[in-house]
Amino acid sequence: MTDEGLVSDLSIETAHGAEAELARRHLSEFVKLYWPVIEPTAPLIWNWHLDAICEHLEAVTAGYIQRLLINVPPGHMKSILVSVMWPAWVWASNPGWRILCGSYAADLALRDSVKCRSIVESELYKRAYGVTLESDQNAKGHYKTTAMGERMALGVGGKATGFRGNARLVDDPNNATEAMSELARANAVNWWDKAMSNRMNDMRTGTSVVVQQRLHEGDLSGHLLEQGGYEHLCLPSEFNPKKRASTCGGVWQDPRTQPGELLFPTMFPQSVLDRQKVELGS
Repeated sequence: MTDEGLVSDLSIETAHGAEAELARRHLSEFVKLYWPVIEPTAPLIWNWHLDAICEHLEAVTAGYIQRLLINVPPGHMKSILVSVMWPAWVWASNPGWRILCGSYAADLALRDSVKCRSIVESELYKRAYGVTLESDQNAKGHYKTTAMGERMALGVGGKATGFRGNARLVDDPNNATEAMSELARANAVNWWDKAMSNRMNDMRTGTSVVVQQRLHEGDLSGHLLEQGGYEHLCLPSEFNPKKRASTCGGVWQDPRTQPGELLFPTMFPQSVLDRQKVELGS
């Protein structure tokens, strides 16, 4: 190899190292860096609401927020940010961290688990952070790092026998097709309150994250809002100044100012929202 080639390779490696370090510090940068691993053909279209979600997840990781409820409309990358990118990002700094990830259906939880594992097993990630998975516990829905970190996926109602985690997460605990079913809503609430609460390593420090589109006043989000104790990041498609989201004692607020101002106009312009209101309801 020529001196010029060696310098070029070192420059590339240095650039990659700088990107990886920035990504380790900031979840939003991590998402941008590792997006091509899970979406190699689809361009990433960024919007301020993604920064807001990332900042709140960073606050959970740092211990500033212990319980977080996120309500956003469908199609706004909530699952990729919360269920896929966030666990991989935490492991970049704390590979011994353990999380239990649920969804209303086991196959959805498994889908996001596989995407998260794809990031962790990518050469870019391994070279940057030195995190490796245990060969004897590397299933699609349950894998461990060599530092004894774990990520387990299951559907609402499923049992995580023997698992104890630092965090519990549920992404879309209610199926939209069962939103009007009182029994289905009650099952999700009971599973979260009873089964999932027993899976925490330490109830004093364990963190809880719930993310979903609102489906019914009696869904899990409604139950948690009635209970209280959750920071509530609520980002509706159309802004209502009278219901502006404000978290952490007003440290963060929805930046929109005009009534009806759209959340993600690039991907969800008014014409799309009007059509969705007819198809899905408000």
